[in-house]
Formats: sequence, structure tokens, C-alpha cells
Amino acid sequence: MAYSAFPLFMQACDGVLMTRLGMSHLDIGDAPWYDYFNDELTPEEAVALALMEWNDMEWETLEDLGLAEFI
Repeated sequence: MAYSAFPLFMQACDGVLMTRLGMSHLDIGDAPWYDYFNDELTPEEAVALALMEWNDMEWETLEDLGLAEFI
């Protein structure tokens, strides 16, 4: 993937976060966003992993947000 696509990936991740939680990636704990981008995860997959692995979000909460299916 081209480096210039990373900002677009982050905008899409922020769109998922805004829709589901009303916040951006800057409002949650750090996560390896560029690694997710390099691994070619979708924004939904990246957000779900970031919330679960780096922000200790419970599975049930991910289900309530409609993100559990992306794990």
C-alpha cells in the first residue's frame, strides 16, 4: 500500500469511531494503527482490535457496538 493512503485509512478509522463512540483515535489509548494499515485490515477490523487489545474493551461491548464480527 502506498504511504499516502495511510491518512485516508486513519480518516476511515476515525469515521468508524465517531459513528460508534463519538470520538476519534486521539481520544482512545494508543494502538498500532500503521501496523493495522500494513496488515491491510479494514477500518472496522482495526478499530475493533484497537478497542479490544489496547483499550481493554469487553467482547460484549464490541457486540453492542456492532464491531465484534470484525475480530
